[in-house]
Amino acid sequence: MRRILERMSSILPLAMALTLSACGQAKAPAPAKSAAPPSTTSAPSTAPDTSLVDQTVKDVAGPWDFSGVKGDPVCRLTLSAKQLTGALALEKAADCDREFPILAPVTSWIVKGDGNISLTDKERRIVLTMSQQEDGLYLSITPAEETYSLVNQDSADFARSQPSAVIEGRWKITALDGDVLCTIDLNAASETPMAGIVVKTSPCLAPDKLNKAVTFEQIRDQLSFRDGAGREVLTFEPGDSATWQSMGEANDKVLMTR
Repeated sequence: MRRILERMSSILPLAMALTLSACGQAKAPAPAKSAAPPSTTSAPSTAPDTSLVDQTVKDVAGPWDFSGVKGDPVCRLTLSAKQLTGALALEKAADCDREFPILAPVTSWIVKGDGNISLTDKERRIVLTMSQQEDGLYLSITPAEETYSLVNQDSADFARSQPSAVIEGRWKITALDGDVLCTIDLNAASETPMAGIVVKTSPCLAPDKLNKAVTFEQIRDQLSFRDGAGREVLTFEPGDSATWQSMGEANDKVLMTR
Protein backbone atom coordinates (compact mmCIF):
# COMPACT_ATOMS: atom_id res chain seq x y z
CA MET A 1 0.00 0.00 0.00
CA ARG A 2 2.85 2.32 0.92
CA ARG A 3 4.50 1.56 -2.45
CA ILE A 4 1.33 2.40 -4.34
CA LEU A 5 1.01 5.73 -2.53
CA GLU A 6 4.68 6.51 -3.19
CA ARG A 7 4.27 5.77 -6.91
CA MET A 8 1.11 7.86 -7.12
CA SER A 9 2.83 10.72 -5.31
CA SER A 10 5.62 10.65 -7.92
CA ILE A 11 3.26 10.41 -10.89
CA LEU A 12 0.78 13.10 -9.76
CA PRO A 13 3.14 16.09 -10.15
CA LEU A 14 4.14 14.88 -13.64
CA ALA A 15 0.46 14.52 -14.71
CA MET A 16 -0.34 18.00 -13.40
CA ALA A 17 2.63 19.44 -15.29
CA LEU A 18 1.54 17.78 -18.52
CA THR A 19 -2.04 19.03 -18.01
CA LEU A 20 -0.87 22.59 -17.43
CA SER A 21 1.42 22.37 -20.45
CA ALA A 22 -1.44 21.17 -22.64
CA CYS A 23 -3.67 24.02 -21.42
CA GLY A 24 -0.94 26.52 -22.17
CA GLN A 25 -0.54 25.18 -25.68
CA ALA A 26 -4.29 25.40 -26.27
CA LYS A 27 -4.32 29.06 -25.29
CA ALA A 28 -1.21 30.00 -27.23
CA PRO A 29 -1.94 31.72 -30.57
CA ALA A 30 -1.35 29.71 -33.68
CA PRO A 31 1.86 30.60 -35.43
CA ALA A 32 1.39 33.07 -38.30
CA LYS A 33 1.35 31.55 -41.71
CA SER A 34 4.27 32.48 -43.85
CA ALA A 35 3.45 34.97 -46.59
CA ALA A 36 3.03 33.53 -50.03
CA PRO A 37 5.91 34.34 -52.36
CA PRO A 38 5.21 37.29 -54.67
CA SER A 39 3.70 36.37 -58.00
CA THR A 40 6.01 36.60 -60.93
CA THR A 41 3.04 37.40 -63.24
CA SER A 42 2.54 41.17 -63.54
CA ALA A 43 -1.00 42.59 -63.44
CA PRO A 44 -2.34 44.26 -66.57
CA SER A 45 -1.31 47.92 -66.71
CA THR A 46 -4.10 50.45 -66.17
CA ALA A 47 -1.92 53.39 -67.23
CA PRO A 48 -3.19 55.36 -70.22
CA ASP A 49 -1.71 54.63 -73.61
CA THR A 50 0.67 57.57 -73.88
CA SER A 51 1.45 56.83 -77.52
CA LEU A 52 -2.25 57.23 -78.36
CA VAL A 53 -2.45 60.50 -76.41
CA ASP A 54 0.73 61.81 -78.08
CA GLN A 55 -0.67 61.05 -81.52
CA THR A 56 -3.96 62.74 -80.61
CA VAL A 57 -2.06 65.86 -79.48
CA LYS A 58 -0.26 65.98 -82.84
CA ASP A 59 -3.56 65.64 -84.68
CA VAL A 60 -5.37 68.27 -82.60
CA ALA A 61 -2.64 70.90 -82.20
CA GLY A 62 -3.15 73.92 -84.44
CA PRO A 63 -5.61 76.78 -85.05
CA TRP A 64 -9.29 76.42 -84.08
CA ASP A 65 -12.29 78.74 -84.26
CA PHE A 66 -14.29 78.98 -81.03
CA SER A 67 -17.88 80.18 -81.28
CA GLY A 68 -21.38 79.83 -79.91
CA VAL A 69 -24.50 78.79 -81.78
CA LYS A 70 -26.73 81.83 -81.13
CA GLY A 71 -25.21 84.35 -83.49
CA ASP A 72 -22.06 84.78 -81.46
CA PRO A 73 -18.83 86.05 -83.02
CA VAL A 74 -15.84 83.78 -83.58
CA CYS A 75 -12.46 83.90 -81.85
CA ARG A 76 -9.27 82.08 -82.72
CA LEU A 77 -7.67 79.60 -80.32
CA THR A 78 -4.32 78.02 -81.10
CA LEU A 79 -3.76 74.69 -79.35
CA SER A 80 -0.03 74.10 -79.04
CA ALA A 81 1.81 70.82 -78.54
CA LYS A 82 4.20 72.61 -76.14
CA GLN A 83 4.26 70.84 -72.79
CA LEU A 84 3.45 72.77 -69.60
CA THR A 85 3.17 71.35 -66.09
CA GLY A 86 0.12 69.11 -66.28
CA ALA A 87 -1.24 70.56 -69.52
CA LEU A 88 -0.40 71.92 -72.97
CA ALA A 89 0.07 75.54 -74.04
CA LEU A 90 -2.78 77.55 -75.57
CA GLU A 91 -2.94 80.96 -77.22
CA LYS A 92 -6.05 83.13 -77.50
CA ALA A 93 -6.78 85.98 -79.89
CA ALA A 94 -7.02 89.37 -78.19
CA ASP A 95 -10.81 89.52 -78.49
CA CYS A 96 -11.57 86.05 -77.08
CA ASP A 97 -12.01 87.03 -73.42
CA ARG A 98 -14.18 90.01 -74.33
CA GLU A 99 -16.43 88.12 -76.72
CA PHE A 100 -16.58 84.95 -74.62
CA PRO A 101 -16.14 85.60 -70.86
CA ILE A 102 -16.18 81.85 -70.25
CA LEU A 103 -12.73 81.74 -71.88
CA ALA A 104 -11.23 84.37 -69.54
CA PRO A 105 -9.68 81.84 -67.11
CA VAL A 106 -8.51 79.47 -69.86
CA THR A 107 -4.72 79.26 -70.16
CA SER A 108 -4.07 75.70 -71.35
CA TRP A 109 -5.62 72.49 -72.65
CA ILE A 110 -5.44 68.74 -72.23
CA VAL A 111 -6.56 65.77 -74.29
CA LYS A 112 -7.11 62.17 -73.20
CA GLY A 113 -7.33 58.87 -74.99
CA ASP A 114 -11.01 59.42 -75.82
CA GLY A 115 -9.99 62.35 -78.02
CA ASN A 116 -12.08 64.96 -76.19
CA ILE A 117 -10.48 68.38 -75.62
CA SER A 118 -10.60 70.04 -72.20
CA LEU A 119 -9.80 73.74 -71.80
CA THR A 120 -8.18 74.35 -68.41
CA ASP A 121 -7.22 77.28 -66.18
CA LYS A 122 -3.84 78.03 -64.57
CA GLU A 123 -4.63 75.60 -61.74
CA ARG A 124 -5.36 72.92 -64.39
CA ARG A 125 -9.03 72.86 -63.47
CA ILE A 126 -11.33 72.07 -66.38
CA VAL A 127 -13.33 75.05 -67.64
CA LEU A 128 -14.90 73.41 -70.71
CA THR A 129 -14.76 69.92 -72.17
CA MET A 130 -15.31 69.81 -75.93
CA SER A 131 -16.63 66.46 -77.16
CA GLN A 132 -15.76 65.33 -80.67
CA GLN A 133 -18.77 65.18 -83.00
CA GLU A 134 -16.99 64.68 -86.30
CA ASP A 135 -13.50 65.08 -87.66
CA GLY A 136 -12.56 68.68 -86.85
CA LEU A 137 -15.78 69.56 -84.98
CA TYR A 138 -16.13 69.63 -81.19
CA LEU A 139 -19.08 70.79 -79.08
CA SER A 140 -19.59 71.62 -75.41
CA ILE A 141 -22.90 72.18 -73.60
CA THR A 142 -22.56 73.91 -70.21
CA PRO A 143 -24.83 73.32 -67.18
CA ALA A 144 -26.51 76.61 -68.18
CA GLU A 145 -27.31 74.93 -71.54
CA GLU A 146 -24.99 77.21 -73.49
CA THR A 147 -23.48 75.47 -76.51
CA TYR A 148 -20.01 76.24 -77.82
CA SER A 149 -18.14 74.82 -80.79
CA LEU A 150 -14.55 74.33 -81.89
CA VAL A 151 -13.92 74.04 -85.63
CA ASN A 152 -10.50 73.13 -86.96
CA GLN A 153 -8.81 75.76 -89.14
CA ASP A 154 -5.54 74.03 -90.03
CA SER A 155 -4.93 74.71 -93.73
CA ALA A 156 -2.53 71.76 -93.85
CA ASP A 157 -5.57 69.51 -93.64
CA PHE A 158 -6.65 70.74 -97.05
CA ALA A 159 -3.70 69.69 -99.17
CA ARG A 160 -5.53 67.61 -101.75
CA SER A 161 -3.92 65.74 -104.60
CA GLN A 162 -7.33 65.16 -106.17
CA PRO A 163 -9.61 67.93 -104.89
CA SER A 164 -12.55 67.00 -107.07
CA ALA A 165 -12.66 63.52 -105.51
CA VAL A 166 -12.97 65.15 -102.09
CA ILE A 167 -15.59 67.79 -102.94
CA GLU A 168 -17.84 65.50 -104.99
CA GLY A 169 -20.54 63.45 -103.33
CA ARG A 170 -23.12 63.77 -100.58
CA TRP A 171 -22.81 66.32 -97.78
CA LYS A 172 -24.87 67.13 -94.71
CA ILE A 173 -25.75 70.73 -93.90
CA THR A 174 -25.87 71.02 -90.10
CA ALA A 175 -26.39 73.74 -87.54
CA LEU A 176 -23.45 74.42 -85.22
CA ASP A 177 -25.16 72.36 -82.53
CA GLY A 178 -25.14 69.32 -84.85
CA ASP A 179 -28.79 69.32 -86.01
CA VAL A 180 -29.06 68.18 -89.64
CA LEU A 181 -30.81 70.81 -91.79
CA CYS A 182 -30.65 69.00 -95.14
CA THR A 183 -28.41 66.91 -97.38
CA ILE A 184 -27.02 67.90 -100.77
CA ASP A 185 -25.17 66.18 -103.58
CA LEU A 186 -22.33 67.98 -105.35
CA ASN A 187 -21.92 66.60 -108.85
CA ALA A 188 -18.72 67.88 -110.45
CA ALA A 189 -18.66 68.67 -114.16
CA SER A 190 -16.25 66.52 -116.15
CA GLU A 191 -14.75 69.51 -117.95
CA THR A 192 -14.40 71.54 -114.73
CA PRO A 193 -13.85 69.18 -111.77
CA MET A 194 -13.82 72.06 -109.27
CA ALA A 195 -17.35 73.13 -110.23
CA GLY A 196 -20.67 71.50 -110.93
CA ILE A 197 -24.31 71.12 -110.01
CA VAL A 198 -25.95 71.23 -106.57
CA VAL A 199 -28.71 68.65 -106.04
CA LYS A 200 -30.76 68.97 -102.84
CA THR A 201 -32.42 65.81 -101.58
CA SER A 202 -34.93 67.99 -99.67
CA PRO A 203 -35.40 71.71 -98.95
CA CYS A 204 -32.94 73.07 -96.38
CA LEU A 205 -34.49 74.25 -93.11
CA ALA A 206 -31.79 76.93 -92.96
CA PRO A 207 -30.23 79.00 -94.28
CA ASP A 208 -32.87 79.75 -96.89
CA LYS A 209 -30.16 81.09 -99.22
CA LEU A 210 -28.95 77.56 -99.80
CA ASN A 211 -32.31 76.61 -101.31
CA LYS A 212 -31.49 78.98 -104.17
CA ALA A 213 -28.19 77.27 -104.94
CA VAL A 214 -28.02 75.59 -108.33
CA THR A 215 -24.28 75.37 -108.99
CA PHE A 216 -21.06 75.37 -106.99
CA GLU A 217 -17.45 76.30 -107.63
CA GLN A 218 -14.35 75.79 -105.50
CA ILE A 219 -11.72 78.49 -105.85
CA ARG A 220 -8.69 77.77 -103.69
CA ASP A 221 -9.94 77.54 -100.11
CA GLN A 222 -13.45 78.84 -100.72
CA LEU A 223 -16.51 76.98 -101.93
CA SER A 224 -19.17 79.21 -103.51
CA PHE A 225 -22.79 78.31 -104.17
CA ARG A 226 -24.59 80.24 -106.92
CA ASP A 227 -28.17 80.64 -108.07
CA GLY A 228 -29.48 80.10 -111.60
CA ALA A 229 -28.29 83.57 -112.65
CA GLY A 230 -24.74 82.88 -111.45
CA ARG A 231 -25.05 85.12 -108.39
CA GLU A 232 -23.26 83.97 -105.25
CA VAL A 233 -25.74 83.04 -102.52
CA LEU A 234 -23.49 81.43 -99.90
CA THR A 235 -19.75 80.81 -99.45
CA PHE A 236 -18.00 78.21 -97.31
CA GLU A 237 -14.45 78.09 -96.00
CA PRO A 238 -12.51 75.05 -94.74
CA GLY A 239 -13.03 73.79 -91.23
CA ASP A 240 -10.88 70.69 -91.72
CA SER A 241 -10.47 67.95 -94.31
CA ALA A 242 -14.09 66.82 -93.83
CA THR A 243 -15.84 70.02 -92.71
CA TRP A 244 -16.68 73.36 -94.32
CA GLN A 245 -18.09 76.36 -92.46
CA SER A 246 -20.28 79.02 -94.04
CA MET A 247 -19.10 82.62 -94.10
CA GLY A 248 -21.12 85.80 -93.78
CA GLU A 249 -23.90 86.77 -91.39
CA ALA A 250 -24.37 85.01 -88.06
CA ASN A 251 -27.80 83.60 -88.97
CA ASP A 252 -26.25 81.95 -92.03
CA LYS A 253 -23.66 80.05 -90.00
CA VAL A 254 -23.87 76.33 -90.80
CA LEU A 255 -21.46 73.46 -91.35
CA MET A 256 -21.11 71.17 -94.34
CA THR A 257 -19.88 67.73 -93.31
CA ARG A 258 -19.71 64.22 -94.68
